[in-house]
This record gives sequence, C-alpha cells and structure tokens, in this order.
Amino acid sequence: MLKGVKARYSRGAIVPLEPLDIEEGANLFISIQVDTRESHSERERRRQRVESKARQLTAIGRRCARLLKDGPSAVEHGDYLYDENGLPK
Repeated sequence: MLKGVKARYSRGAIVPLEPLDIEEGANLFISIQVDTRESHSERERRRQRVESKARQLTAIGRRCARLLKDGPSAVEHGDYLYDENGLPK
C-alpha cells in the first residue's frame, strides 16, 4: 500500500500530522520529500537583513562621497589610470 502523509520532523522523530490507518508495530518504508518553501518569518528575516545591508552600503557610499568631493573628477581619474591610447597604464 502506498499512501502520502504529511508529517513534521521534531526532536529527532518524524511525527505524522494526521492519523495513520495501520496496525501498531507494522514495519514501514518511508520516502521523504522536504518542503523547501520559506515560511513567512524566514522571508521577513531575509528581507530585514537585505534592508540592513542596503542601509549600511548607502551610509558607506555617502561617507566616501563626502571624502571624494575634493578629489579628482571622473575625467581626471582616467588620466591617472589610462594612457593616450585608452589602455591601462
């Protein structure tokens, strides 16, 4: 007999989420399919981590921009990095 049953893995044991119509002590062959969908709380934690990193990177960019205002312009930095043929120095 083949039957699909939803179950949860908890504390080292697979626990069925619905009653099983089998006799007590019967030997079973179990095939497991793991549900890989993210839970709402996992998605929320991931979203918060991404937002936090974005805020941190934006702050770094703002600090760098303040420091570079007096530095070379985009045109000038090309003079430092490339020769007259446009090849790296």
